[in-house]
Amino acid sequence: MDYLLEMVQKPFAELRGDQQIAAVLIVLLCVVIALSAVFQAVRGMKGRRRYWRHRQTGPIDVSWQNSVGSPRREQGRCLDMSAGGLRMELQDPILVGTPVSFHLVQTKRAGTAFVRHCTPDGSKFYIGVEFAGSR
Repeated sequence: MDYLLEMVQKPFAELRGDQQIAAVLIVLLCVVIALSAVFQAVRGMKGRRRYWRHRQTGPIDVSWQNSVGSPRREQGRCLDMSAGGLRMELQDPILVGTPVSFHLVQTKRAGTAFVRHCTPDGSKFYIGVEFAGSR
């Protein structure tokens, strides 16, 4: 412990050679840890997405054709949105690749999109869609 205390109490130039090396290695290790933390944070926020998401909650009307071509319509809840798509919660699943029409009730935004994932969670489904023309 005295070794480390001596390192932090003296100016770098007054440290012995082994203490200077240890100090440089500690600083380099701190830089590597900091860069790794920044990289993980950015990677975790962005992942595979091309656009940043923001929370956009509220009712959403969705219509599509099911696998046999019958028209379907359901009101669900929008969870978040980005420039490229949105994620919503519905009671019914929608097949990946299915084109959907949507209308966000509160913001009056409407458009078309394609289902990119449909994840079950108990009695509901989390559905991610990519806006038509965003590729």
